[in-house]
Amino acid sequence: MIPLKENEISSIESDMVEGDFRELEFSRNTVVIGSKLADKLEVNLGDPVDVSFPNSNPLSLRVVGIFHTGSPLDESLTYTSLDTAQEFYDVPDVINGISIRLEDFNRDREVAAEIGKTGYKAKGWTETNPAILHTIAVESISNYVIYSLIVVIASFGVVSTLNLSVISATSQIGMLRAMGATVSSIRTIFILQSGILGLLGALVGTLTGVAISLAIGQYEIPGASSELYGGLTTIPIIVRVGDILVIIIAVFLLNLIAGIYPAQQAAKLDLVKAISSK
Repeated sequence: MIPLKENEISSIESDMVEGDFRELEFSRNTVVIGSKLADKLEVNLGDPVDVSFPNSNPLSLRVVGIFHTGSPLDESLTYTSLDTAQEFYDVPDVINGISIRLEDFNRDREVAAEIGKTGYKAKGWTETNPAILHTIAVESISNYVIYSLIVVIASFGVVSTLNLSVISATSQIGMLRAMGATVSSIRTIFILQSGILGLLGALVGTLTGVAISLAIGQYEIPGASSELYGGLTTIPIIVRVGDILVIIIAVFLLNLIAGIYPAQQAAKLDLVKAISSK
């Protein structure tokens, strides 16, 4: 590749742990390799690496940099300048691939199709890495299922609380009816109670969840374990305002719906029995 432009595509310079990636631009017959490959070959910065391939010109390349991404690429990927690669394959003025970085990564297939119309073969990252999309889809579905179950279970708790409230307030409901309260007003009182409980619960729960999430995001993953998670040093946490609003509104509406049954039961209480109950 062209060293001065590669960083715009892969941000490789931020992954360098030893040496200088840009030295590939100024030194011939040099190479930058991954940390795991360096360990496997038992080479350090400045050591020579012999490379050969059928029908190519064998070269001895000097290691001028070692990168670490925390991914399998650390064991299989190497970088060298375009001039050195052309000399190795003995194909001057030839390239075998062009990498493109998009501002909107979701348009990869659209852009690949446009490039394909010009006669070149092009693939987006979603085509070359379908396993990533499958994993994201499975995790998204499982997350939505878990969220839905949590909200439904919480709504059952609200229903139980309102039912107990109706039972404990039976005599008071009878007194309200005797004082002229209508069936619809009794029903409205309990639906409002359900909505208030749902709104307060959603607000308190959401704020608590955000606080806990941000605290978890400060936790540093131990060095040995970070290798298993692509080199992450902390747990990535994303808090979206849109998600928070959707959760609050959904919980509020669901609790309003869940409060209809207890409210209906309260409104149906017999006036005489309600007043005489203890």
